[in-house]
Amino acid sequence: MDQHKVVYGPQEERQGYVGPFTLIQSTCVISSRYKSGSSVMKATDPYMALLAYRATPLQNGYSPAQLLMGRRLRTTVPTHPSELQPALPDCSSLFQKEREKRMSDATNFNRRHRAKPLSSLSPGQEVWITDTKTSGTVIQSHTSPRSYLVDAPLGVVRRNRLHLIPLQSPAQDEGGQQQQEPLPVLEQDHAPPALGFPVPSPGVSTPRNRSGRVIKQPTRLNL
Repeated sequence: MDQHKVVYGPQEERQGYVGPFTLIQSTCVISSRYKSGSSVMKATDPYMALLAYRATPLQNGYSPAQLLMGRRLRTTVPTHPSELQPALPDCSSLFQKEREKRMSDATNFNRRHRAKPLSSLSPGQEVWITDTKTSGTVIQSHTSPRSYLVDAPLGVVRRNRLHLIPLQSPAQDEGGQQQQEPLPVLEQDHAPPALGFPVPSPGVSTPRNRSGRVIKQPTRLNL
């Protein structure tokens, strides 16, 4: 089936026939006029937008104009004259609302990001500094919140608790090994070892990783 392309002439367009090019051209003209009109409306009176922003109440119930000047501004919205009288905001209720808002924001942020409070560090504790990738010793806590003075190889530095990872000392590692060692069973001294589980030889320390967990060798490598 052949497809015929209909071409309208100037006389047919004057009689009411509209071609595709005419539709595209008219659409472009309308959109350009709308953009120019909206830009003119935005550029003619920007102070009305500032007035509406300054008169809009915040979450604490007061507008920026009330917090700055102690009174409401007259806008295009009809307002009773008694509402335009100067009146200072109640500072106690304002501070209470701001404090509650900050606590609510902090709670929501911690719940969303699963944030947890970190444990405090004691002087003389070995730590790993994440930004410099070196180890150091905690000297004392700093006056800033959650900050410590650390003796690093490059000198004494101040770091936040977030950038300090506690390291286990050898004494703590040995103490953990002594606590986790099983008690000897006298009745099964001559029992054969279970298949698939290597028996640790006496006098050999159990291998552990940096966090103190026991490193278990896979059974497939016990050939």
